[in-house]
Amino acid sequence: MVYLFVELVTRAQAMASGIVKGFNIADYFLFGLFLAVSIGIGVYHALTGGRQRTISEYMSANRQMRTLPVAISMFVSIVSGVLVLGHPAEVYTRGGQFAIRAVGHVLAGFVAGPLFVPLFFRLRITSAFEVRVPHYGLG
Repeated sequence: MVYLFVELVTRAQAMASGIVKGFNIADYFLFGLFLAVSIGIGVYHALTGGRQRTISEYMSANRQMRTLPVAISMFVSIVSGVLVLGHPAEVYTRGGQFAIRAVGHVLAGFVAGPLFVPLFFRLRITSAFEVRVPHYGLG
């Protein structure tokens, strides 16, 4: 374990100097560990079975979830790894005016949330892509 830590620190220093090409043993170990944990979680839930029997039950929880879990799910789907890694890099390379766009995103969320979530709930759809075919005949 100490070897892996030293290897990761050495790798980080080499990456900072720009001389790294490809994976080394520590990278393969961490990548394999990540895959094994992800596969383990999937296999565990597949074998223990769930209460969901249909795709509709799985995708919308049979429309029985309260507001807070739905709000958390929506927030987490927006705040992805790309956003967490990309925004600091964007601010670093192009400056702080990028933060003004974030204010617009927050305001748009407060406007779009009360507008579209009740509409989607009444139409019994889970995505804006479902609006085109059944409700407007554009399929």
